[in-house]
Amino acid sequence: MNKEERLAKLKDVMKGINKTQGKVVLNFADSEGEWERVSTGISELDAMIGGGFPYGHTSICWGGQGSGKSTLMYSVVAQAQKDGKIVAFLDLENSFDNDRASKMGVKVDELIIGHYAIAEQALDTINIMAKESVVDVIILDSIHSMAPKGAVEDKKGDKSLETNTMGLLANKLSQFFARASTHVFEANIALIMIGQTRKGLGGFIVLDTLTGGNALIHNSVLTLHQRRGQKANAPHLECKVAFLDPDGKFHLQKEKTQDGFETVIKIDKKKCSGGCNEGTDISLPYHYDTGFIVPNTEDTEIKIDPKMNEEQVKIIKEKLVAKGYEQFAEQVFVDGDGNILEESKEYTVEGDTAILEQLEEIVEEKPKKKRGRPAKKDKK
Repeated sequence: MNKEERLAKLKDVMKGINKTQGKVVLNFADSEGEWERVSTGISELDAMIGGGFPYGHTSICWGGQGSGKSTLMYSVVAQAQKDGKIVAFLDLENSFDNDRASKMGVKVDELIIGHYAIAEQALDTINIMAKESVVDVIILDSIHSMAPKGAVEDKKGDKSLETNTMGLLANKLSQFFARASTHVFEANIALIMIGQTRKGLGGFIVLDTLTGGNALIHNSVLTLHQRRGQKANAPHLECKVAFLDPDGKFHLQKEKTQDGFETVIKIDKKKCSGGCNEGTDISLPYHYDTGFIVPNTEDTEIKIDPKMNEEQVKIIKEKLVAKGYEQFAEQVFVDGDGNILEESKEYTVEGDTAILEQLEEIVEEKPKKKRGRPAKKDKK
């Protein structure tokens, strides 16, 4: 048979196999298409890794504590939700923060949260969700917090900490990937696992390594290592401080305060196209309040030195108003008759709501003057 005849026969064989399997298991590679990605919400990081974390595969983000891993996942959740995706967050560390996630753009009322005491329960949940194809993104936080049942319980109940359970988690993860990888691929789910740093003590040099065994590393198509960078590269916020020197001279000088730390993200492993190669890293500013979102610094904050006394504060405010900073001007409130209620006190809607309400009552109670000339009295 020539090539054309063999290809024709091959197509018939493929059809027969697909029919037997009840689904398409054999096809030509040009039908695969490009991998869809879920964005990290950070343009520089997306460019480095090729557009985001791949759907249909497992990715890992691991590193030391306080390096911004969970915050990065909040950003991924927010981006997935913007794209209309359904996200499940399996919180084995019980550290999910609703308020912080909301600040990062997460719609917490649409996010599925899972809490588990046993590793098998969390892994079974992932497998079931993938089989039923009910979610688009699954984030597991974190690998090192998973406790296999064999490490927690035995036939007599709770297991003693003296029992050696080394290797149990790696064994369970190996079983999980053998069963779930196909379901994750067919459901086109982006499975992202957060890992914690442990020290590898097997060599002459102590290195940071990822716990979980070889199956975990083997099944990941994208592995990122995240750590804190140098303190000198930490982001800072700039403000202006107003004060009087010992001679009574007014000063308004700039002051910088540290507002986070530098995060370094490195590609440990990459089996997906686009972006940079393994070993490439990127430095990103991490802000305490906003994470990887750059805070709004259009209006530089102005503070009055807390060491100033009441008289000095009054002088400083006058100087600031003269320079055009009207927010420090003292407001004067009057009643319906034009009488000054209290001078030299600043009123704000939040802080002095009660007084504002009293002012409204005074204005409402005052009788309104009728327009026009007064009516003439009848002459007797």
